[in-house]
Amino acid sequence: MTTTRDFGEIVYSLIEHEWMSAQPDDTIEDFQDVYSFHVAFVDGFEF
Repeated sequence: MTTTRDFGEIVYSLIEHEWMSAQPDDTIEDFQDVYSFHVAFVDGFEF
């Protein structure tokens, strides 16, 4: 997983299998370029 869209693909797979639900106005595009995983979890992470 390298992008927020990848996470959205997982979520929508769960929705497709009826393990989760979505609102009528929810779309996979809601997950497009929400933030950079590298910035959030590498650059922004300190030990």
